[in-house]
Amino acid sequence: MDIGPIEMSEFNISGVTFKQDNLRFYPESSTSGHLTGFLGKDNDDTPKGYFGLEGFYNRELQGRSGKLVQEEDAFSRPILVGDRKMIPAQDGDNIETSIDRTIQFLVSQKLKLGIEKYGAVSGSVVVMDPATGQIIAMSSFPEYDPNNYSNYSTESY
Repeated sequence: MDIGPIEMSEFNISGVTFKQDNLRFYPESSTSGHLTGFLGKDNDDTPKGYFGLEGFYNRELQGRSGKLVQEEDAFSRPILVGDRKMIPAQDGDNIETSIDRTIQFLVSQKLKLGIEKYGAVSGSVVVMDPATGQIIAMSSFPEYDPNNYSNYSTESY
């Protein structure tokens, strides 16, 4: 007998609370850091995409916050019988790439080996399907981890 998924909040455990948090996590981390970029914060502490896909598509990815627009008096207090309009929040768009995880991993490994073998300082590899123009893999070295971008110098990005 399948009872379906159980929500932890249904247990009403004293001292256990739930907090929803939206954040980016980059599971392939350093093997695709140059491709994805990362989500950081600007000078106003507002989340913002930097470099790679995050930077290029920042506006499309971030969505919009909802807000309540209402009439106010001269002291910025809401007028109870005035007009009110709720503008709902909008989720950001999703991006689907043509990157093949296996080929991406292999390209990243081979690039590192080639750099070590020939004593190079850096390198980049792009694998493209010539029939469609789709990017199958894209790797650069030295790498950085977009989950911990602040641990790297800005030249790494």
